[in-house]
Formats: sequence, structure tokens, C-alpha cells
Amino acid sequence: MARDMLSTSQPKVHSKRRYYVVFEGTKPGVYYKWEDVEAQTKKYSCPLFCRYRTEIEAREAFDDYQRRQSKTKTKTKRRSKAVDELPPWNLD
Repeated sequence: MARDMLSTSQPKVHSKRRYYVVFEGTKPGVYYKWEDVEAQTKKYSCPLFCRYRTEIEAREAFDDYQRRQSKTKTKTKRRSKAVDELPPWNLD
């Protein structure tokens, strides 16, 4: 009987804690509760989120996504001329 008490009092090695990353939502970031993820993605038009087993994986995924997004935003080219500056089309 004493053996049973010892085994139940020891901390569990495998944690069931989950880590969530909101990539696209009201407030992107790493969250620990599903309720927080729902609050950030519920009314967002195109939410993007994922669950991870460890906090390290979650933070690395979030940081990687942020880096990739910043690279694509800087590579986007704008038009050099506005529509008003284009010559008029002669349809006659």
C-alpha cells in the first residue's frame, strides 16, 4: 500500500499541456489555453492557428512564420504609375 502512495505523489514526466500558436488572428502569438485561441480567431475572417506539444516548438514556429511574413511584405512591389497617370485609351 505504501508503494501506491509513492507512485501517485511523484510528478508526472509527460505533461498534457498544449501550446497553441495563432498565426493569423486578432492578436497573433503563443497561447496556453484553447479558450484564448478561440477568442483571438472566432470573428477573424481567415484565422490560422496550430497546436504544438512543447513551448519551444510553438515559439520557433511563430518566430519562423513572422520572419517569412516580413520577407514577403518587403518583396512586394508597388506599381510605379497610378491609374490616373496612364494615357487615355482611344477606343474609336
